[in-house]
Amino acid sequence: MKMNKILPTKTGLRAGQSDAIILNGSTTCPWCTKQREYFDNMGIAYDFKDCDKGECRDGIVGFPTMDNVVGYHEL
Repeated sequence: MKMNKILPTKTGLRAGQSDAIILNGSTTCPWCTKQREYFDNMGIAYDFKDCDKGECRDGIVGFPTMDNVVGYHEL
């Protein structure tokens, strides 16, 4: 039996948002560091908000958390 592969939605920005993804995190979080390195290596624009300095919006309970992203793209 042949199964069709479902392709994921492409990553994009919400309408009216800036060109950068907002990355909420902490400079001491190893997963945040990995995410920032990935964005830097891939040339993806992002704006880092350091939650330890109170720069994040309310409701952030885990790191890293991204805003302005619609959908996803599997690598």
